[in-house]
Amino acid sequence: MSLPVPEASSARADHTGQIRVKTFPGESLTLPRWQTPHGPGNTIRRLNMVHFHIPDMTCGSCARAVIKAVQSVDPEACIETDPPARTVRVESVADVSALLAVLGEAGYPAERRPEATAG
Repeated sequence: MSLPVPEASSARADHTGQIRVKTFPGESLTLPRWQTPHGPGNTIRRLNMVHFHIPDMTCGSCARAVIKAVQSVDPEACIETDPPARTVRVESVADVSALLAVLGEAGYPAERRPEATAG
């Protein structure tokens, strides 16, 4: 199980054996020890949020091919496609260069877009 944790996070066990994960100033989340990102078997995943413009993605079938390509690099990636706008939003641990390469190999060359203009 992989959980995204901000870089500035800290974890501390309390008297009940639960872990309190401090995520942002003033906010925290209490989890049983077995569910914490710092517990045995868990890894911390650094997620990249990337927006792409894919001119050749025109329909749902194209979108499914794009999703399959991205998942071949990161099976746990969160992917949102918008075929009419020809945009894709990907939240993944994979490098942007790896995502661009796999999309090109799948026949859907992409260009990275800033988040503000991705819609």
